[in-house]
Amino acid sequence: MRRLLPRSGGSIAALSMILAFASGSASIASETIRIRPGFQRILERTGVSRLSVGNPEIVEAQPLPRNGGILVVGKMEGETDLVLWEKDSRTVWHVEVGSGKRSIAEDARAFAGAFPGLSVVEAGGSVILSGPVAASQDKNVLEAYAHAHPGVHL
Repeated sequence: MRRLLPRSGGSIAALSMILAFASGSASIASETIRIRPGFQRILERTGVSRLSVGNPEIVEAQPLPRNGGILVVGKMEGETDLVLWEKDSRTVWHVEVGSGKRSIAEDARAFAGAFPGLSVVEAGGSVILSGPVAASQDKNVLEAYAHAHPGVHL
């Protein structure tokens, strides 16, 4: 059997070092860019020499004149990445394009978090809030919430 890799790990380590220096340092942006289709956002970045979008059907990005930043426009729902090459580094942004609307259940769970012991159950197209509440005022708030949100029941 013929050996494809050298016996020494030193060659592999050297190759890894060369690739790391050649590509420059890359960092992942801690913030995810969230945008709705048809909306735009400006990233305050200067000195960007190049940019790349993973899936241009989901998002469009272009530099603004006079170092005015990077314009990002949501085109259709989905996820992709945006890479910005700056002076000595590269930054990778995760981009999510979505409607921005939470489901009835997600909204109800967020609301129910203010009431310890309250549970949220999905049943068909409805959401049921159940459990004890500490005061009658809490019950009134829950009833008002259910009344204002079709599909939510107590």
